[in-house]
Amino acid sequence: MLTYFTFRLAAFLAQYLPERWGMALARGLGSLIYRLSPVAAAGRDNARHVLGADTDPASVSQLAKRMFQNRLLAYYDLVRLPRLPLEEINQRVIFEGLEHIDQAVKEKRGAVVVSGHIGPIETMIQAVAALDYPLLGIAEHLEPQRLHTYMMDLRTAHGLHIISTQGPLLDIYRRIKRGEVLLSAADRDSTGTGVIVDFFGAPAWVPDGYARLAVRADVPLIYGVCHRETNGLDIKIYPPIYPNHTLGKKGATQELLRQTLHFMEQAIRRHPEEWHLSTPVWQLAREKRANMEEIKETGQ
Repeated sequence: MLTYFTFRLAAFLAQYLPERWGMALARGLGSLIYRLSPVAAAGRDNARHVLGADTDPASVSQLAKRMFQNRLLAYYDLVRLPRLPLEEINQRVIFEGLEHIDQAVKEKRGAVVVSGHIGPIETMIQAVAALDYPLLGIAEHLEPQRLHTYMMDLRTAHGLHIISTQGPLLDIYRRIKRGEVLLSAADRDSTGTGVIVDFFGAPAWVPDGYARLAVRADVPLIYGVCHRETNGLDIKIYPPIYPNHTLGKKGATQELLRQTLHFMEQAIRRHPEEWHLSTPVWQLAREKRANMEEIKETGQ
């Protein structure tokens, strides 16, 4: 419940603070949380994998702190969404590669569009939604229910339709086959059904449901990323990746996953401080591998 009231307080303050003050406050809170939160260790683990194992601890800590700052900036963007006119959002955005989504929508074949927790991701989603695409967002169910309802109200303020990750997969599949475009995260597994794959050269635990959906529905998978620039937001849409059915379902899924993570690595390397994922994906992979080894030994 504390998280809920924290978000409501942030939304209240965002109404009255000038944007530059709100952003400065968000960065300050990010620094404070980094110093006090037990999840800071997970942030440093993520930062170390991005920078490389030989990076000195001071550089790793500095990057992790900036990641926390950008995480709070993303939350600041989110609580401001209902009072931020779409016209203002559109004026700040520069698109590159939007024709890739245009083509999928024009062909009415559907698509799966994915991104990572990089930069002002919530604003990016709203900017794309403002283009009147048949978009379908997907989000995990949060507890308590009061917090979940509030977060959904924020994310759907400009008309974006969102369904829960706990919903039936068949419904999502049918919507995509009807020509809708699914928006999903490529770096955080919220269902516990992810896989261990190499990411920045080391085993990481990431979701693969979006890739399995693209293969099953036979639709293109498109990666997009948003970076915060001085005068606005730059959104880059990468060329579509089509399922290679000659590899079989499993092989085609793995290939989509590999290419998507390659795009995401490129985006993170350009602006590592903007990757504000709080989930320790490499730590999770180590823990899950250790659990699998323990189960194997116990079975023996």
